[in-house]
Amino acid sequence: GHQCHRVAHAHRKTLLGHKFVATSPNGRFADGAAAITGKYLSRIEVIGKNLFYFFGPTSQPGAATDVVHIHFGMSGAFKVLSLPGPEPKETTRLALRNDALGVVGHVSAMTVAHGPAPALYHEKAAKLGPDPLREDADKELLWAKVQTSRKPIGLVLMSQDMVAGIGNIYRAEILFCAGVHPEQPASSLGRAAFDRVWQHSVALLQRGFRVGSIITVDPEEANVLGRPWTRRYIYNHPSCGRCKGVIKTWDMAGRTVYCCATCQPLLTGAEGAAGTAVAAATAAP
Repeated sequence: GHQCHRVAHAHRKTLLGHKFVATSPNGRFADGAAAITGKYLSRIEVIGKNLFYFFGPTSQPGAATDVVHIHFGMSGAFKVLSLPGPEPKETTRLALRNDALGVVGHVSAMTVAHGPAPALYHEKAAKLGPDPLREDADKELLWAKVQTSRKPIGLVLMSQDMVAGIGNIYRAEILFCAGVHPEQPASSLGRAAFDRVWQHSVALLQRGFRVGSIITVDPEEANVLGRPWTRRYIYNHPSCGRCKGVIKTWDMAGRTVYCCATCQPLLTGAEGAAGTAVAAATAAP
């Protein structure tokens, strides 16, 4: 999610307010390209791993008539290059060209779809959970779902309809920082534990947005822990930098989860419901 926000941030500075000649080099977005060619890019939104580009007859956001929805998948990209730029690849669904700016944008992605604005945007947004990187994110919407969910919290964090933008590395690091076990039933999570999960989700994703990489270890603590824990606490590590315990891994819905059983105890009964001082203490550096 943080990389999508970085893409949008860069494009708001370089592309917003300009109109483009749109084509579909591989032919898989021909109708969409025809709908937006010659129109102004007037607004860009991001929710989790979903980008939305609004086009219309003027540069005013409210005048947008079309929206393009982009989801990169595992290997997509939206590269803006100086003209003439390289030849499009077989995977390039959309090309946006502006001769006055001297740039061309090539979009390769798992999903490139278009529809009326703002209807398509609202339709897609309604299916996504709050994005911790958005200023308008409402964590209470997630809290309401968490209280009634039978899923483990580790699965909740990867469910984009629950919370948008968290991937596998962030899941491992967020739950470690919060002192919460991935298998903790979501509905048993106390308010204090939930608030820690949300707080670390916001903080770690914001850091990723600022630096352009997933670095979850606080700089001061990185100096104390040393290698190999200077970037991440538990992801892809055999042992925990804090307690030196073994990092356990297992499969959860087809993805590997990571956990330090000492720093992230699996709580039961009243202990889990209370959010417990024990987990809070182990979460602290």
